Amino acid sequence: MPSLRHILAASLLSLSTFSWAGPVAPTPITLSFNGVDTWSASFSALSSGTNSFLLDLSPFAGMQLGTLSALVSANFLGSSGYDISSVSIGGQAFKPLIDQSIPGLGGIDLWSFNTQSWSTVPQLIEITGQLLGGTTGFIGSVSVVAKPVPEPASYALLLLGLAGIAWVRRQRQPANYGRLVHLPQPSVLR
Repeated sequence: MPSLRHILAASLLSLSTFSWAGPVAPTPITLSFNGVDTWSASFSALSSGTNSFLLDLSPFAGMQLGTLSALVSANFLGSSGYDISSVSIGGQAFKPLIDQSIPGLGGIDLWSFNTQSWSTVPQLIEITGQLLGGTTGFIGSVSVVAKPVPEPASYALLLLGLAGIAWVRRQRQPANYGRLVHLPQPSVLR
């Protein structure tokens, strides 16, 4: 009969060989600069259930926030492809532009998100759906428009430049406008 020590040692040994799987960290989305004031990225996955992505918007702190838009699409044919059931970013639901499903035949999904009011905290994008088979998952894209906020010194320089232009124009104008206009004298008929 095993003693309490043997049972305890066996349970500790079994726990040490067992790997505890903690919560899975969301896949990061890395934005690339496209020029002027636009950043974009794409992402995709091929697993049923909820797929989570982390969109880090903290580099945009201190900028004038413009448009944040995202698009997620998928299609399926028979038992191949991916069927999206919901998409959200930061807890706000995407709008389904196309959520068409024909039983036994297939369908297409196109989910959209667009906002002018967003914060620079990291946003969690969650896509829930089912992989029906094959090697086609969903495809997503995100686009961010933001502009740097001018500093007060920039505004001061602008005003100083405008004042300088006004001063130079004022100095170049003649003091007497009458000299500029020559009115012919009426001729006297004789």
